[in-house]
Parts: sequence; structure tokens; C-alpha cells
Amino acid sequence: MADVEEQDIDRLLANPPEKVEIEVKYKIAVTVMELRFWLKDCELPI
Repeated sequence: MADVEEQDIDRLLANPPEKVEIEVKYKIAVTVMELRFWLKDCELPI
């Protein structure tokens, strides 16, 4: 979705946030939000 690599996620989880590049954190955030909205669209109406 946002070109997030598995190693980017591993780096974010293994290091303090200050040691991870802002671009990596941005790509992960964009991907998470896209997934969130996609899942919301897939919900069945109640």
C-alpha cells in the first residue's frame, strides 16, 4: 500500500522512535490508516 517493508516495521519495533527515520514512520502510519479505512468500508451494516 505505502511501500512499507518488513524490515521497516522490525526497525520501528526494535528501536526507540527517535532512532527511526521520519519517512519510515510516515509510511507505516499511512499504511495503517489505509488499512483502517479499508476495514471500515468492509464492515457489514448493522
